[in-house]
Amino acid sequence: MFYFKLFGSVYLFDGVLGLITGSGCLDAGIFINGFRSLNDIEFPARFFANLPHIVIGGFAVYVGFWLAKRVHDHFATA
Repeated sequence: MFYFKLFGSVYLFDGVLGLITGSGCLDAGIFINGFRSLNDIEFPARFFANLPHIVIGGFAVYVGFWLAKRVHDHFATA
């Protein structure tokens, strides 16, 4: 479950950062390009480019933190 916690947190953070700034951290875009204005990349393009990161990262965070605890508690009482 550590994988889902780590991967999900980093991937979700990359998606949110990309949505806000227009550059991600996993490809070092935030360090190379810096913050990009809404005139440079319009919001719909930012949204759809980062949607997979937010959805997949959010699902991995859900599995790693919430679902793993629920399954662990279920089997711990058995």
